[in-house]
Amino acid sequence: MTSLTQPFLSVDALHKAFVLHGQGGMTLEVMRGLSLTLSPGECLVLAGPSGIGKSTLLKMLHGSYRVTGGTLRLHFEDG
Repeated sequence: MTSLTQPFLSVDALHKAFVLHGQGGMTLEVMRGLSLTLSPGECLVLAGPSGIGKSTLLKMLHGSYRVTGGTLRLHFEDG
């Protein structure tokens, strides 16, 4: 059972970069150094201008994008 003191989501120094193979292997950094913790019962709002990384974070949480660096942990209940 997940404790209310144990985070539901932990993100530490998250980094995401894409390699643009059609541009000679150029690397495009889209996120660098994101850290946050979300506890059970908390609500997180992703707000900001276009291009700031909201969708990228959600796609990394979903597993559609691989994390380039840092750690992303989802803590689930046992059983």
